[in-house]
Amino acid sequence: MKFKPEKIILHCSASPNAVRCDISEIRKWHLARGFTDVGYHLVLQPDGEVQNGRSLTSEGAHCSGENDNSFGVCLVGNDRFSMKQFDALRYKLDSLVLCYDIPKWAIYGHYQFKSAIKQGKTCPNIDMQRLLFWYLTGNQDALKPYL
Repeated sequence: MKFKPEKIILHCSASPNAVRCDISEIRKWHLARGFTDVGYHLVLQPDGEVQNGRSLTSEGAHCSGENDNSFGVCLVGNDRFSMKQFDALRYKLDSLVLCYDIPKWAIYGHYQFKSAIKQGKTCPNIDMQRLLFWYLTGNQDALKPYL
């Protein structure tokens, strides 16, 4: 089956806020869980650096039951993120939406899917309505609880 992304799923690393957690470290966590590589396609560091994980042409391993049609994007931190991360997120969302013809409203938090609910996951610990409001309007006030 060919990988055809139709949505973007946001995650957090569940690591300390405002502290770099390199993709190599996340890769170690995922390999220890039996993954073949880091599960995410992109990892966004607190300083705004975007690290590439799995190829954008390959299925991820970030949300059980949804990997064959979604990109996984991870914000490093737990429940507070930097404006540089959000700026990088906007840039990457714009790129993915444009290049892969993904609707702008097809951006979800991991917590919104059955597999995550079953596991009790709350990641990315962001109210997705607020995040989508920010993404679609540019209103940064929507992000205040997460900065």
